[in-house]
Amino acid sequence: MSVGTMVIIVIAVVMLVLALIFVRRIFSGATNNVDQLNDAVKGEINKLFGQEGQKYALSLPGMTAKVKQRETFGVAFGIRNLDTSGKFHYQVEVQSSGVSPTCSGLTPQQANNWIILGKAGDMSINSGDVGYGLIKINVPSSASVGCQVRFNVEVTRDGNTYTSFFFDAEVGAAGIF
Repeated sequence: MSVGTMVIIVIAVVMLVLALIFVRRIFSGATNNVDQLNDAVKGEINKLFGQEGQKYALSLPGMTAKVKQRETFGVAFGIRNLDTSGKFHYQVEVQSSGVSPTCSGLTPQQANNWIILGKAGDMSINSGDVGYGLIKINVPSSASVGCQVRFNVEVTRDGNTYTSFFFDAEVGAAGIF
């Protein structure tokens, strides 16, 4: 082999090692950022449990998520167990009267399809502790601007109704990217 070929091979190996180190740092930094974000959201939900005896907290100003067409939006919530330890289940769905007239023929069944993650979930919560959940909705581009949909969240504890709450999603125009 010539000296030039060996130099090229050495440079290529060094570049590969540097690229691998760079990628590893990016992914480890991203993982740390996600963990910090999760901790910040949990801390915010804990602050929302202001009054004694409050069973749920929703991290959403005015109980309304303003979501643009083709955008995914997350609604974080917490459930506080005021009883003995138990298994909790939550279910999210749009009721028959949960779609505003401005939604141009949107049915509750179609609006239920906007929920892409967290439509239902289970959590075991010890007495006095808080369980956390996240509901992700994605509004299709076919949704009417100004459309409002009410999502109800039913929470049961060991099969019995524990609490319920709602949040609204209001559709805004998609931005230009």
